[in-house]
Amino acid sequence: MSIERKITYIFSSDPTKGATNIQLDGSVFSVTMQYPISLPKGTQYATMEVHSASVWYVTPNISTARKNNKLEIIIGVTPYPLTISDGLYNFPQLVNALSIAFNTNYPLAPYRWSDMFSFDADNATQRVAITVLKNDAQINWNVVDSVRNVLGFLAVPSPPELPINATPPVIPIVAPITYLGNAEAQFNIINQYYISGNLVHTGIPNNSNSSNLMTVVYIDVPPGSQINYQPQLPLLIDASELISGQRTTFTFRLTDQNFIPVDTFGEFWSFIITIRYWI
Repeated sequence: MSIERKITYIFSSDPTKGATNIQLDGSVFSVTMQYPISLPKGTQYATMEVHSASVWYVTPNISTARKNNKLEIIIGVTPYPLTISDGLYNFPQLVNALSIAFNTNYPLAPYRWSDMFSFDADNATQRVAITVLKNDAQINWNVVDSVRNVLGFLAVPSPPELPINATPPVIPIVAPITYLGNAEAQFNIINQYYISGNLVHTGIPNNSNSSNLMTVVYIDVPPGSQINYQPQLPLLIDASELISGQRTTFTFRLTDQNFIPVDTFGEFWSFIITIRYWI
């Protein structure tokens, strides 16, 4: 008859609790155990599960690292480049940030932001509508690290040149004119967090990839709040490699659903695992 044993560990990125080798963005940390994790030689089999995790939902969806924080406004022939501060934005917050960035950086510009543009959300189609209010004001999306994809104005191939004998438009376009994004806005760049680590080398397969994935943390709170994730049925991971061995040092990673490291904005993250084994 087999007897089940359990060992539970708490791992945290907080350096006051023993975390070391912490990445600048807070996404990676290491832990060296005072006592090694080791399962008895006679263990028949073992599993590991993450049954809770705490992660602050503050990871920027617009940032220098994601290369989506630039825009340029042109008034007449004068360009006014804008850089959006790293942050976790929804639609109204992004529009407000653009307005503040333009008005504070260019106080002597011919217009204020609200004089030139009006932004509206078409919630039914999840697209953004931009109304240009001045004839000589325009948005230049074609800059390096443009925010265009977040707002749903995707790049499209240039149309072929008109024939030489083509008749130009008789009536010029006069502001105000409204442009509707050609794609859905993409503010939900981060849909879920992944916690990975080398405590065991199998992990949860992600399609055909083995990536040391330990658990998936689903986002169920508003931006700026702490996720306290407690799955009803934790995913089980084979931990047989811990039998008859001794391991003391481990590294853990917090990424998005594409395994891209996330910026924790100085907040700590933690999780609790339980190793079950039968002897």
